[in-house]
Amino acid sequence: MKKRDFALDAGRFFFLIFCLYTSWFRETYGFQQIILYGSSIALTAFVALDVITARRIRFSDVPSLLKMLFIFAVYALITGIVVAEDINLCVSSLLTFFAYYTVCFSAFYISKREGSFAWVFRIIRICGCIVSAYIFTRGYSYHTSGVYATTLGPLNNPNYLGLFMLVAIMAAVYDYEGFIKHIWVYLPMIIIFAIVIVMSASRKCLIALAILLAGWIMMLLRSLSKGRGTKDIAFLRRTAPVIMLVLIIGVAAGGIYIMRSFESTNVYTKFVKSVNEGEGVSSRIKLYNEAWSMFLSHPIVGVGFDQYRVYSSVHMYSHSAYAEILSCHGIIGMAVFYIPIFSMYIKNLKFCIRDKFRDYTAAVILLFFTVELLLGIGQIFIYEFYHLLMLTYISWAWNEYSRAAVNARRRQGSSGRMSAAYGRTGR
Repeated sequence: MKKRDFALDAGRFFFLIFCLYTSWFRETYGFQQIILYGSSIALTAFVALDVITARRIRFSDVPSLLKMLFIFAVYALITGIVVAEDINLCVSSLLTFFAYYTVCFSAFYISKREGSFAWVFRIIRICGCIVSAYIFTRGYSYHTSGVYATTLGPLNNPNYLGLFMLVAIMAAVYDYEGFIKHIWVYLPMIIIFAIVIVMSASRKCLIALAILLAGWIMMLLRSLSKGRGTKDIAFLRRTAPVIMLVLIIGVAAGGIYIMRSFESTNVYTKFVKSVNEGEGVSSRIKLYNEAWSMFLSHPIVGVGFDQYRVYSSVHMYSHSAYAEILSCHGIIGMAVFYIPIFSMYIKNLKFCIRDKFRDYTAAVILLFFTVELLLGIGQIFIYEFYHLLMLTYISWAWNEYSRAAVNARRRQGSSGRMSAAYGRTGR
């Protein structure tokens, strides 16, 4: 085996360790620095070894959002050292961010070398099955907002659990052909992962789940009805009616469950309290108002990385990526972070509208992107690894897809010019 192949295999192994730790072990048994930093350092080292020996990466290959995250991290470090009230907290949190970043970059690099993100999502699905099995067998009853939710342990935030299970569902549906060929494996996975989200009683993740599943089912039915997106046409013709029937039955069963049983769930109780009693809403508004006040007092560069909770009256996060970055990093930080994100989103949206959402890959990238941006209202991208990983995938996938689309148009244009020239010669 070549050295670079060994390096990539070793990198994948340490990525698996890192994901198992962040999705399950840490949330169940507690924080272990040696695993967090050890696995990320080992992964980065093997990727660096492959970069040195293979020399198959250029700056232009790096997805735009990964470039943005690096620039943002450097900006946060420079400004944080100057303005942060708690320097130790700022530096410690930035070290964790850099660890997350290096893992995301390594995931991109290995995917670039392989030409596919499939190995990443395979690991995510494995971790999702482990987390789900633990929840069903040894789940921890967690009291939140007057109800009891089920999580991995006393340290596991229901919103973090819900986020990871959303990513696990995305890992099962991102590839049309892969889903079709393994539907009887992936469909039960999706159902189980969705049940775990309901058990977590995370309102924001349940809303995101509804949007994700509704959008995905519509795209899948459209692709199935048109017979698009798979090389195995014979297989598709045999299975499409069965798949569509299963999906229709599943949607109907889900509707019946919502009408008859959903109101007895803890997450439904939390929704009712939000509407009738303002449960969770008033506290969020207070956090957002504090973020706005911090921004007004430090409008240019903010109060520093992870400093919101230092200034907050309740010493909590702002519970919003938009409020957190605005208050902690000011106008400059907002521009550095969000201009590339929304620029890419608008390009993706325009393409899908022009294409009338016919292409599954482009549409699913847009769907994942939309879910991420909506989750940003209640969660913070820069503090959670799986948000950063999904931004990495979205950026990588969109870059690869748009590049392939441009090349295809060029080939078609070239063929068109050749045909026109052939016609003019009368041959």
